[in-house]
Amino acid sequence: MSVKIIRNVAKEVSQATKKLKDTNKGIALGLSKNKGKTIKVEVLQQRIRQKAKAEGMTVKNYRMQNANDPDVKALYKAKPFIKSDDNVRGKVRVINKARDKKSALENKYYNEAEAKFKKEGKKFRKDYFAEDLDDYVDSKMEQNHKTIVDASKGKAQALERFSKKDYRKGGMVRSTVDNLKNK
Repeated sequence: MSVKIIRNVAKEVSQATKKLKDTNKGIALGLSKNKGKTIKVEVLQQRIRQKAKAEGMTVKNYRMQNANDPDVKALYKAKPFIKSDDNVRGKVRVINKARDKKSALENKYYNEAEAKFKKEGKKFRKDYFAEDLDDYVDSKMEQNHKTIVDASKGKAQALERFSKKDYRKGGMVRSTVDNLKNK
C-alpha cells in the first residue's frame, strides 16, 4: 500500500516537473515567457543567419549593416536590447578604427620629426629628447587631424564625422569604390 502511494507521488512530481520545464523553456533560453514570441524570435534569427551566410558575413555584422532589413527590424522590435548592443558595438568599432588611424599618423609624424631633427644635425638625447618628438607629433595631430584625435577619444560629434569619411588608401569616395567592385 505504501509503495503505491510513493509511486503515485513520484509520478505526480515528475509530471509537475515536466510541466514546469515546458513552461519555463523560453525563460531558460533567455527569450520570453510567451512561447509564440520565442518561436517568432528563433525564426527571425534563423532567417538572419541564412542571409548573413549568403552574404559571407557574421550575423552581428549583417544586422549592423542591414538595419533596414525587414527581419532585422522585426528582431529589433521583439528584442530591443539586441539593437542597443549592436549600436554600442558599432560605436566601439568606429572608436577602434579612429585609434588605429591615429596610431598610423603618429608613427608617420614621429618618423618625420626624427628626419627633420637629423637634417638639422641634431642628435637624439643630446640636442633633442622624446618630449620634443611628442610635442612635434601632438602639434601636427592637432593642426591636421583634430577629428581623428577627438574620435579616438570617443567624442560623439567627432565619431559621427569620422564614421562618414572614407579613409581608405587612394582617397576615393566609398560609393565610387563599391561601384568599381560591382563592375
